[in-house]
Amino acid sequence: MIRELRELREFFFDALVKSSEDYLKQFNKKNGRFLENGGWAITKQDPMLAYAYLYMTKGKDNKFYNNPETLSVIVNAIKALRDFQYPDGQLEFVKTDGSALGPIYMPWTFYHWLETYQLLKNEIEPDMKKDWEIGLFPAFRAFNDKDLASKINNINLWNIMSLHRAGIVFENEEWIRRANSQIGVYLTAQKPEGIWEEYGGPTTGYNHVYVHALGLYRFHGGQIDVTDALKKAIAFHQVFTYPDGSAVETMDGRRQYHKPGWGGQSVVLPTGYPGFIATQGGIRLLSSRMPYTDKCKISLPYTASMLMILDAIIADKDLAARFVDEDEGYMLSTEKTFSACHGKGAIIRKKGMQTALSAYTAPVLESEFSLDRCSFVSVWTEKSGLILGSGNSKNKVNHSSFVITNKNEQEIYHIPTDGKLVSENEVILNYEKAVCKIQVDISEKGEVLLKYSANTCSPEYSWYINLPLRPDFTFENSDIMVIRGKHGNTIRFSDVEVYFKENYELKMPSFTLTPYFQYDRIKIDEWLATVSVYPDEDKEIVIKIKGM
Repeated sequence: MIRELRELREFFFDALVKSSEDYLKQFNKKNGRFLENGGWAITKQDPMLAYAYLYMTKGKDNKFYNNPETLSVIVNAIKALRDFQYPDGQLEFVKTDGSALGPIYMPWTFYHWLETYQLLKNEIEPDMKKDWEIGLFPAFRAFNDKDLASKINNINLWNIMSLHRAGIVFENEEWIRRANSQIGVYLTAQKPEGIWEEYGGPTTGYNHVYVHALGLYRFHGGQIDVTDALKKAIAFHQVFTYPDGSAVETMDGRRQYHKPGWGGQSVVLPTGYPGFIATQGGIRLLSSRMPYTDKCKISLPYTASMLMILDAIIADKDLAARFVDEDEGYMLSTEKTFSACHGKGAIIRKKGMQTALSAYTAPVLESEFSLDRCSFVSVWTEKSGLILGSGNSKNKVNHSSFVITNKNEQEIYHIPTDGKLVSENEVILNYEKAVCKIQVDISEKGEVLLKYSANTCSPEYSWYINLPLRPDFTFENSDIMVIRGKHGNTIRFSDVEVYFKENYELKMPSFTLTPYFQYDRIKIDEWLATVSVYPDEDKEIVIKIKGM
């Protein structure tokens, strides 16, 4: 185990050094802000923790160690936050596009500031130390006063963890007791498959935040044992993570699939890593991600948090034995061939291809952060990443796996009322006017077979399917090629061919709708080509996908 931990530590320390050198290019010496294309967000300051860690930690090629310029960057980055605070200590929730969402005790920023304080409190002048405390205290007093267990979400759990840590740092027993008294509600709220529901189901991306918070709480010596919760969550992510480390979007009710490098980050944003380190299976999952991680583009503060844990448990074998549980979860989850049903989702990985099926459904909610659960199958390839599937969207009929409509199209149903996972190969979806089925298989030749079928409640209703494809786009065109043959249609793009016999309608580019991007800000690598396929006389639709 120690060998694996050392390998992780060596790899991610080197990645942190390289990425910190790259991120420093964004630093504006005049105002202490890290800027992105001239725009600023308060979370852009969070890498202060990475620079503080590197300032205090000797290591190979670490030019930041004991470097006065590094300390100056940290001091000025925190001064930028102090200058931006309201009298009550809150920060305006500004985003890099210039929009603002109001005052907030930003959870991630205050925690990373707290850990920066803990690392550097003996390195800075007493007056500055006091000033940082003045800036930090209002947030933790607010967390202490709030019932963070009354509404289950990732932010509240993070703030409980942060409050517990602040109690340790500032020797405040009341804060520690308050945090310990609320953490148990989150263990009860966790579903058996290892998720915390948000908006009616799992959110693969944000589940990492819960894991991250519980991992840190455990490392900080929290009174409540969270090991079982971490084991269940890690098993979920072992199944619903693509081999390149990106999250399986088919289960996610808040975010879509993002190609490697999205948002300027690496293949995997290392949120959740402090929790993954808590089991043997989690460590193995992290090790499998290293070959896909760009060392020059990895998120700084979350990586620093992981390295702080690794340093401690590598240096203390007894601590390592206590912290790292022997649970392996899914032993074969990092292998080339793997399949599993987990919760209401399933994956099959074989011959360089992976399919995912979801039976997670939820009512349509008005919240802008809740996506419509309308897309239930995806196909990923080792060469190109996701090639069929978009994740869920908002008010997007042409991104839905099935659409049921009457003859004059006055009625349209594209979101099921419930679903059932029959096996790793089959899911049944119940819509208001039809019962629909998706079946998947991967042959020994590595060809994916998708079968769609539906039984409508009366002849008045018909159905069709949508295939959200992910070709490579430029602003002028895409690499998609359509061949209409005598015996069917072939669509070629990336490294695959998609074949079917039925009539179809192609629309491109098509854009997902989420609260994170407006249409004019959607990155080109998130564009889609949607293919609506219409069955012949309500027979099943068969889609064949193979590599080229």
